[in-house]
Amino acid sequence: MIVGVCGLSGFWLSRNSIKDVQWLRSAASIEADLRRDLPVGTPRERVEAYFAVRRARLTSSSKQAGFVSRNGESVGSGHLDVTMGDYWLLFKTEVSATAGFDADGRLIALEVQKTKDTL
Repeated sequence: MIVGVCGLSGFWLSRNSIKDVQWLRSAASIEADLRRDLPVGTPRERVEAYFAVRRARLTSSSKQAGFVSRNGESVGSGHLDVTMGDYWLLFKTEVSATAGFDADGRLIALEVQKTKDTL
């Protein structure tokens, strides 16, 4: 059993850097940190700068279209999607965030998702 755990951790360490450890937290925990740093009402420019400093990769952005939330509701009149990071533990797991903005460009919603690439 110890050899299996050591082998798995060795595989993980060979594919990831230490900075990836932060992504092992739950999506809810990461989302709570983002909500603390980016409260409702934060201007879009500050949200974009926040993700840029953290080297998040922009995957989608619109000032005219919101996004569909986890519960299926349409949110906002603009959105920003970013990939914050990823890690390998048997499968690749990607951590991404979606921010929704009102017509004035103020943050109204923020969601974090973790998706696994399982072939």
